[in-house]
Amino acid sequence: MGIHSSARSLHGAINRYCLATGLLLLLSGCNGGGTQGQPQLTGITITTEITSISAGQSVQLNATGTFDSSETRDITGEVTWSSSDTSLAAISNETEHPGLLTAIAPGEVTVTAALEDCETEKAFTIKSATWIKSFGGSENIEAESLIETSGGNFLVTGRIMREDGDWDVYLTKIDRLGTVLWEKAYGGPGDDTGKSIVEVDEGTYVIAGRITLPDATTDIGLLCVD
Repeated sequence: MGIHSSARSLHGAINRYCLATGLLLLLSGCNGGGTQGQPQLTGITITTEITSISAGQSVQLNATGTFDSSETRDITGEVTWSSSDTSLAAISNETEHPGLLTAIAPGEVTVTAALEDCETEKAFTIKSATWIKSFGGSENIEAESLIETSGGNFLVTGRIMREDGDWDVYLTKIDRLGTVLWEKAYGGPGDDTGKSIVEVDEGTYVIAGRITLPDATTDIGLLCVD
């Protein structure tokens, strides 16, 4: 074989190698269609340590993008979110709540976040809710704090709206099945709210919150109940 024939063979082999290498790089790149000169997306991470939630609950998921410039930033509102089984869990792509995962029924579901040519997945276990309760009926009640008592029940404090539109401190005791054992309201002529509660002795509790004085100013309020 002559020198020119060998050179042509070598040149052809190099061309085939370069073509194959270029094709490999194109296929393995995370972003093959980005704007030239702009940082290219190379990876997505769903940044949450939560792996299981109960049916009826919602959890906010966030997505972080990694770029070839070594930059990382939040891309929660840019990715497209999807659920492998929307009968078990739904995830929002709405502008107001992108990445909000809502558990519907027990099972295993995979959430995907995708942008351009990148995507990532995260698995979640949807557990059965032991119980879900609502309190107040037609009354306006807001909870601010919950504690477990020494007797194994729960106390919830917050505020309840009176007929005149002002608020009173609200306190209710429920058992471990969510049954209301009793509920009480405390307050004066203005708006009063229970913000936190502690058990100081068995059956004795102190609520800290905000009270409104007759001159419409507010003070810290402490209420001891037993």
